[in-house]
Order: sequence, then structure tokens, then C-alpha cells
Amino acid sequence: IVSIVLAFNANSQIQQDKQQHFAAGFIISGTVNAATFHFTESQDAALLFGVVVAFGAGVAKELYDDEFNLLDLGATMAGSYAVSIPMVAIESIIVKKRRKLNTEL
Repeated sequence: IVSIVLAFNANSQIQQDKQQHFAAGFIISGTVNAATFHFTESQDAALLFGVVVAFGAGVAKELYDDEFNLLDLGATMAGSYAVSIPMVAIESIIVKKRRKLNTEL
């Protein structure tokens, strides 16, 4: 019974660790993407910088850890992609509305 409880506890800690990596990738990529789009108004640059900075942060974190864990890096990148895809769609709508407004003026 003790080993089963310890196994479930270890599994929940692993899952919580992956959730934290996912959240970090989500926050880093979303913030960089939004800032880049705000300053450049380029969807491509915003997507690229958001994903690259999240990847760099994930790699840096894994290099800092005692052992490099690809699953942690994967969770970070999953968070990055989870925010990047909707942001590209939203930025596309913003760009279209700005173009329409500019042509109407």
C-alpha cells in the first residue's frame, strides 16, 4: 500500500512539473508574441520570436537542471504552440480590420 501511495504521489509531482513547464511556455511565448506584434505589426515575426524565446528559455532551464529532460522541453513547447496558434488567428483579424479601416478612410 505504501509503494502504491508513493507511486501515485510521484506521478502527480511529474504531472505538476509538466503543467508548470506548459504554463511557462504559454506565458513566455504569449508575452513575447504580443510585444513583438505590437511593435512590428508582423504576424510572422511575432510567431517566430514568441516560439524561439520560449524554446530558448526551455533549453536554458533544462541545461540548468541536473539532467536534460526532453519531456519538460516538450511541455514548454506545447504551451508555446498552444498560445501561438490562437494569437496568430487574432492578429490576422486585427490586420484585416486595420487594412479595411485604412481603405475606407
